[in-house]
Amino acid sequence: MHRSLYNKEIRDFDCNCSSYILLSGNGTSWQKVFEMTPNSFMKSPIYLYWDNLPIEKVKFQLSGTYPLTFIFNGRGTTSTSWFHQANAISNSLGAHSLSTTYTFNNNFSYPDFYITSTEARIQAKRLSGIDEKYDIYFKKDGSK
Repeated sequence: MHRSLYNKEIRDFDCNCSSYILLSGNGTSWQKVFEMTPNSFMKSPIYLYWDNLPIEKVKFQLSGTYPLTFIFNGRGTTSTSWFHQANAISNSLGAHSLSTTYTFNNNFSYPDFYITSTEARIQAKRLSGIDEKYDIYFKKDGSK
């Protein structure tokens, strides 16, 4: 195997990450629940009723220069438990679900989502400090 010529963190301050839900019997109509940008973390009131909704799937999407999509099983989940390896259905990294870990710190005041696989690391988190600023980055693994 050859090492990648470029093994540096790629920062894309114009990217956003969002999550959407697909309700059972709702076809292909995804409803946005969360959106993180470099300057905000917005939550739809839908997340307050998560436990009472017939959620079939959850989509976590990173948009920008390197758009990525992750699909999770949403059945029987909470507003945070869906983001877990056991619920992973597919991802656009091409990574096998068994080699990918998904972590969310369950803190909506200082959210921190990250995805780690043999192919890449993606993290979206609130930076510490008084200002509400967020860092969203993608780092491609150079071991390919």
